[in-house]
Amino acid sequence: MPDGETTLQELAKNRYDAVILDLRMPGIDGIDLARKIRERFPVPPKIILTSASVLAFVAGCDDFLPKPFLESDLLNRLERTMKLEWKFAPRTESSPQPVISDTPASPSAATLQKALQACAQRGDVRGIRSQRELIDAASPLASLASELRSLVSFYQMDAIRNVLDRRSKS
Repeated sequence: MPDGETTLQELAKNRYDAVILDLRMPGIDGIDLARKIRERFPVPPKIILTSASVLAFVAGCDDFLPKPFLESDLLNRLERTMKLEWKFAPRTESSPQPVISDTPASPSAATLQKALQACAQRGDVRGIRSQRELIDAASPLASLASELRSLVSFYQMDAIRNVLDRRSKS
């Protein structure tokens, strides 16, 4: 949802088991929104606040997820807070590990691409940032680095995967 008021309107219309709020939101902040949700709804959804601040529990949130976080961190918080058990489809091939180079020679475009895909599959935003820095130095992938920059900033993992899949097919 784009802001707190829209979130409240949506919660009034539909039942949600959980909501993930950011501390900094347009209009009402995440702490005030969490308080309003607790006040307005007799059976409120589980609330996970994400931020760099530890004020989440002051607002009565069920859990706190510090930023930056990995996709696996988010899934673990949802599992714990909602008492879920995740069932994952088995992978058919092993995921390549990211390439970390200590040498001045820059890795090939294909190597960087595979490392980025592995990081994206794991939800490893920090790894994507590291690989992006290597890409910035490798001119054939400079446009990819530019495209990933804003997606990584906003943790857009699906969009990152789509970009990387599209580029690997071209």
